[in-house]
This record gives sequence, C-alpha cells and structure tokens, in this order.
Amino acid sequence: MTKIRENSQYILGAFLIIFLASLSLGGLVGGANIMDLAIGKIYFMLGKDHPQHLTRYAGYVGDEWIERQEFERERSIQINFQRNNRGVDLDGQAIISAENSAWNRLVDEAIQKPLINKLGLKVSSDELFEYILGAPTDLQNYFISQGLFVDENNNFILSDYQDAVRNGNFPLLEDQRQNYENNIRRSLPARKLQEIFAVTGSVNDIELKNNYMNNNMNCILEYSYINSNSIADSLLEVTEEEIVGKYNDNKEESYKIYPARVVEYVYWKIDYSGIDSLYHTEHKDSIMDVTYGVMDEANISSLASSIKLVEGTKLDTMKLTLEYENLSGVPFNLGANRSLVRFAHDNPLNTISDIIQVKDGHLICQIIGETEIGFKPLDEVRASIKSQLIRDKKLDYAKAIIASAKEKALSTADIASQNDLIKYETDISGLLGGSFKGIGSSPTLKGTLRAMEVGETSQIIEVSSNAVVITMIEKDPFSEDDFNISLEDLRKEVLDGKRYSKYNDRVYGFPPFNEYLSGVKEDMQIGDYRSKIY
Repeated sequence: MTKIRENSQYILGAFLIIFLASLSLGGLVGGANIMDLAIGKIYFMLGKDHPQHLTRYAGYVGDEWIERQEFERERSIQINFQRNNRGVDLDGQAIISAENSAWNRLVDEAIQKPLINKLGLKVSSDELFEYILGAPTDLQNYFISQGLFVDENNNFILSDYQDAVRNGNFPLLEDQRQNYENNIRRSLPARKLQEIFAVTGSVNDIELKNNYMNNNMNCILEYSYINSNSIADSLLEVTEEEIVGKYNDNKEESYKIYPARVVEYVYWKIDYSGIDSLYHTEHKDSIMDVTYGVMDEANISSLASSIKLVEGTKLDTMKLTLEYENLSGVPFNLGANRSLVRFAHDNPLNTISDIIQVKDGHLICQIIGETEIGFKPLDEVRASIKSQLIRDKKLDYAKAIIASAKEKALSTADIASQNDLIKYETDISGLLGGSFKGIGSSPTLKGTLRAMEVGETSQIIEVSSNAVVITMIEKDPFSEDDFNISLEDLRKEVLDGKRYSKYNDRVYGFPPFNEYLSGVKEDMQIGDYRSKIY
C-alpha cells in the first residue's frame, strides 16, 4: 500500500493523459464519463480526496455515479418520513439513520436500474392510471383522514373515488399529485422486479417432507449432555501463538483503526428534574453563563486551564473518526453528532469550538491531536481474543468428555454417571422440530431426530453450546397418507415463506431478491464519499 501511495502521482498522471486524450478525440463512446469515473475511483482507492468529485458526488455504485444533489434530495425525503412518523424533532442518531436509509435506497436503485431497463419494467402512463384507479391503501388512508370519498361511518367509497379519477377530479394539489406519481414511477418498477425474483422461489418434496415431519411428528427422548458454559476456564490452556494467530486472522475486519482527531471536551448536562417548568429557562441560562465564561477563558489560555476555574467541571477526551460507524467515536451519552465530528476534522489542531449542542446538553471542545490509520494493539484486545478461544475450546472439551464416557457406558443414562459435568434427561417429549429441555434446538438436532429410529442412539452432536448424545425412546410413524392430504397446502405455505416475508398477511420483503441484492453488493465496487462531505 505504501508503494502504491508513493507512486500515486505517476498513476494519476497517466490517467490524466488518457483523460485529455479522450477529450481531444471528442469523448468517443462516452470516454469522458468513463475517465471521470476511473479517476474518481483511483483517488478513492488511494485514500485521497478529489475536490471535483467531492463537490459533485456522494459516491458511486459500479459505473453509476450518485450525485450529491440526488443524495441530499433523498436524505430530505427520509428525514421528513421519520419526522412525520415520530411527530417530534429528530435527534442526531435519527438523522444519521435517515441518511443511511437514503444512501442504501440510492445504492439499491443503481443496482436495479440495468435490470429494470433490460426487462422493460418502467411504468407507462396507462399503468400509472390503472394503479391509481385501484385505490392503493396509502391513498385510501389519506382521503379517509381528509374526510373524502367516505360514507357516514367513515368507510371508503371506492366507486366515488374511481369516478373522480376517471373524470379528472383527483382531489390533490398539483405538487402533491406530481410527487405521488413520481414516487410510483420510482417504486413500482422495483416492486415488479422483486415479484419476478419471487417467482423463481422453488421447493422440492424432500423439503416439504422435512417440514411436515418437524411440525407434525412427536418423539420421546433421553439424552446426556454437557453445556460447555459450565466448564471452568482454568481447565483450558490458550497459548500465545493461538492468540497471535487469531489476532492476525481477524485484525482487518475487527481491529482496524481509522484516522482520528483527538478532542478534549467539557460537557454540561442540562437536567430539569426537580425544577419547576417556570424556571427552566433561568436554569438553562445559568448553565450557559458558566459555559461562556469557560469558553472565553479557554480562548485566552486553553480548555484544560479554563475548567479549573469552575467547580464541578470535568475534562474528558474522545477520538473522532469520519466514518459512519460506532457514532464516529462520540460517547454514547452525547448521542450521534456529525457537526461535532466535522468540527474536529475541518479545523486546525488546538482550535477551540463554539458551544456545540449535543444530547441533553452542550459542550465545548478543543482539538489536541490526531492518530493515523492502523490496528488496535494486540494487548488491548488480548483478553477478548482469549475469551473467544476459550469458548471454542470449551465445546471441544465437552465433546471429548462425552466421547470418553460414551466408550465406557452401556447406555445413554450410564454416560451421565461417568463424569459430574454430564447432565441427564429422560422421557422428554416434543415435536421433532421443537426445543428440548436443557439443550434447545438447532438444524443439526432436527435433522438427527428425523433420521433416527426408535431405540437408536446418536453420535455426539452440537446443539447451541451443548455436546449431546441422544437415544430415541418413541417416535410417531411417518404417515404417507396424511402427508399427501396436506401436501398442497404445505407446498403453498413453504413456497410463500421462501418468496415473501410477511407480517399479518402483509408482504414487507422478498427473500430471493434480497439474496440477489446482497450478492451483487459483495462483488460490486461501491464508493461512499459521505463521511468526507457531511
């Protein structure tokens, strides 16, 4: 990476030559746009900021740019949506959530656009008219709330509504109607694409049979097991070599540290509890007077010196990164706050802030240092790595104890007599796909129980954090006739479950399409400039 950075000026110079050549040739085959995208990606991969791209774009998805204006428009839509749902002003976390929703929607649309165009799924004027004529639920709810097209019991009158639509008397203001139609033109093609993917969902007879057995066949079990959490840490050894290996395997994903600005701050929480509402303003003003006094003194000396003048104030430190992760380093009690993050990264070292409003109060801060990109030191994460390794070793240890006991035992009950760590349960009944006392459930357990015969004892299986040996005491016989009778209803139920995510018969997700979208995102290059801009 260091070598790439050292040679970045030559790489960018080469791309600039090609770019100028493409301009001189008249931008053949969209050459100018292609080079624009290529140069932007080179800067992004090198960790550099191209001023033109940060001015124009919020990021890119594959070969599709996302304009800043486009992102900001979608951001406003999502913020208004959240504000209308909550009915209150949004805090910093809610605004960041709205920004993420806006970004994710634009990324999804960029991925969907080629398929929508290729399959001809854009909405025609006739299709739009028929959709509105069908009185979608959101329109019905809006008109009912306005007292339009309803009877004396506030029930929606479909015929009156459809007559108004056909006669051109659609009772929406022009900008409301235009916004609604634009939203339908935008959302309906995606919905049609999702439905197409849903049709590809399939189910075979083996899946149906397994589902039937899980939910209709009962069994009675006895089993011996060890919950690995009951094993003492002192029984296990974790070597330094194992810890270092685990750290190296996971450090890119789990222990990466982004460049950060180190900020000292003093926080005043405004707590109105126990104060009459008549005196809230006076209480807040008294705290603000203290704050202004600290800020004035800080600008003369430093923040660390100025707080010594005020009893009860405390200086804390935070490391703020630009990335939209873990509140960017802002302490949880202060809430998400991008203005604080931007102050830290947009100003020189030693700059003292104005008063910054945060959750439940305000603060003053001073930039005192910065850190480079890197990784958390091994010593800082050693304890958590050791805990992970011990957790894994405990299950292996439990399986080893069960295996040793099983070799010496004459029955499942006898296994438990071989070691005090082993627990035993008998005459435990339930469905094959159910949860069982002490051990719970897992796909492995369900598959094992379906395959077992009465009197058979299993090998050691893992069920959650347990090592288990099971004996099948009783089991309902599989009824081919009953299965065939329920087959069609079962097929529809299982197939619908694969095609749609539902709640109270309302579709809110399409698993086949979501799987496709996730797969595309893993393989596609996506550049997110937002943390460098907002």
